[in-house]
Amino acid sequence: MKPVCVVDTCSLVILHDIELANRSLHRWLWDEFAVVYSESVWGEIENNLDKMGNDKNSLRRNGRRYAPVFPQIDAYERALFGQDHYRKEEIGKCKRCNRPFTESRAFLPDLTNPKDRGERHNLCLSLEQVIHTSNKQVIFLTDDYLAKRDYVDAVFEEFPVGRSWTSLDLILYIFFKYRNRIPLNMVEAALQDAIANAAGSGRAGQTQEATQLWVKRKILYIKRARRIYRFRSSMQ
Repeated sequence: MKPVCVVDTCSLVILHDIELANRSLHRWLWDEFAVVYSESVWGEIENNLDKMGNDKNSLRRNGRRYAPVFPQIDAYERALFGQDHYRKEEIGKCKRCNRPFTESRAFLPDLTNPKDRGERHNLCLSLEQVIHTSNKQVIFLTDDYLAKRDYVDAVFEEFPVGRSWTSLDLILYIFFKYRNRIPLNMVEAALQDAIANAAGSGRAGQTQEATQLWVKRKILYIKRARRIYRFRSSMQ
């Protein structure tokens, strides 16, 4: 049984037309995981098919089937975000190392506003997958910096239903599993392409802070890819 992956529009845009071992990352995603997303996200995907690269026709034909019917989703959203919801906010920085200090503060979004509804509904779907299906955990795939700050990080910290990934984590997972088929330089190129797509997508919360974070991630994830390469090579 494939692990379930709840994916958002932002990540599908970032992954477009990047290949590993002659297979698109979209194809890798669908081959390795049971992909699902909310109907709200499917609506976003339909509106952004021109940003899905060579896989847009496949998504146009088949994409609706990955949005399960979920009549209770509005009730889930109200219960999850209508009260007792907090996000971590920066309250200052260390004078010595410049690292931010954060504090959890109440955050009550306007649930009538369609902004971020896709992310909120995907989170509701994640909980539903664990509660009412045979799935034990989920992978939540998103690269939306602001949505992670406002919703995703808090939900996955409070509810033990799985963990969140970025597109870079997906690339490393594929490399770890299929190291013998994928050279290191191809993985490093894919990581850089994903970061370039994120920086140019306009959908990943592109504040100055988010842009700096992507630069730091490039260094970190290339180090991780090389660590995976050394480990897998030593095990042959």
